[in-house]
Amino acid sequence: MKLPGFVKRPTIGMDIDREAIKAVQLVRGEDGYTLQHVGYHRLPEGVIVDGEVADSELLSREIRKFWELHEFRGRSVVLGVAGNNVIVRFVDFPRLSPEDLESALGFQAEEHIPMPMEDVILDHVVLGPSTENPDDDHVILVAAHREMISSYTGAVREGGLKPVGIDVKALSLTRSALPEDLFDDEDTTLLLDVGTEFSNLVVVQGRTPTHSQFLNLGLRNFVASVTRSADLSQDEAERLALEPEANISPFTSESGLSEDPGDDEPGSTTYEITEPLYIPKFEEATEGGEATGGEQDDAEKEAGEPREGTAPEPEGGGSGGGLDPALVYDIRRGLEDAASRLAAEVQRSVEFHNSRPSAREVSRILVSGEGALVAGLGGYLEDYLGVPAGLAKPTGRLVANTSNVSDEQLAQMEPVLAVALGLAMEE
Repeated sequence: MKLPGFVKRPTIGMDIDREAIKAVQLVRGEDGYTLQHVGYHRLPEGVIVDGEVADSELLSREIRKFWELHEFRGRSVVLGVAGNNVIVRFVDFPRLSPEDLESALGFQAEEHIPMPMEDVILDHVVLGPSTENPDDDHVILVAAHREMISSYTGAVREGGLKPVGIDVKALSLTRSALPEDLFDDEDTTLLLDVGTEFSNLVVVQGRTPTHSQFLNLGLRNFVASVTRSADLSQDEAERLALEPEANISPFTSESGLSEDPGDDEPGSTTYEITEPLYIPKFEEATEGGEATGGEQDDAEKEAGEPREGTAPEPEGGGSGGGLDPALVYDIRRGLEDAASRLAAEVQRSVEFHNSRPSAREVSRILVSGEGALVAGLGGYLEDYLGVPAGLAKPTGRLVANTSNVSDEQLAQMEPVLAVALGLAMEE
């Protein structure tokens, strides 16, 4: 949705959630998008709660601090929103002129939006002719609580930036996470971004989104489950939940990777994540305006010294020496408990979509977000739902990377940048 009084220039996408600010700047050329800058900044606890701004003053300070550490060009940003105070509905309306349709939606929105109309900001997008009635248009109707939008835009302005647009995080995935070579009217793809607090889900049939939902499950739920199952502190659980050894995919790779130490457990495989990815590394990788890595990192690794901002290796080993098999079993048990709850929610969305008239069954699932860093999550979802699943590749939409992060670092950060990339690609 556009913000009144601003020219829409979607070059910087800013994804703010409970854990961090993630921002990317793109420039669009004839061949496609070039990545110019990437920023990641951890937020203190209590700034964002349940998808809404809980401490506007603190968020503004954190935005200023974040911006001072980076070299973004300009200050115009497109924001993303998600949560219980954002409603997305897909409705069919008689074909009308843009002016008449806007007026009709204003009158009839209360039939579809379970919030007082005076408290919300409405927007809509016409997707094209309805598959059920060619004389109707299929329309996305979006409503967001006015106070929620004001809190975000106010904090961003106080932080020295100019909010020029707002989009629903789930819908932004249709621009970044949906591969161009899968654009086929027979394909139906479920995009799932497992964030730190919420998961954003959208079903796309061909090129057209048909269902969107916010799930109250995220990486924090995985960490909490590991904390209980393995009797760990939250910091330890957050780090170990991302260990490749705790892979929860039931599929064994052909390369014959190490077996799960648990009795009657399936083999363990690394599901596209080849090393532990501690979230603090992302902040370190983007600060300073120049790509990190290279000789200095190699020297530090040889010296055995951890880089600043990364978690220390666990006692008795780590990703290099191996974790205690009993600990791995407990971590995996916690991860599987959270994954099963997430998979059950996703299954309900799949069944809802598949039950609709003219719907084609979901044929693939693509996962992004912080939760995608849990090794084997895609394989777990594939086994649970019986639908092929894997990692989304939002950087596949880029033709070049001239940013402050190397290609290797970008590949590691890619899952958590899906929403920010989609916001920056807003058309």
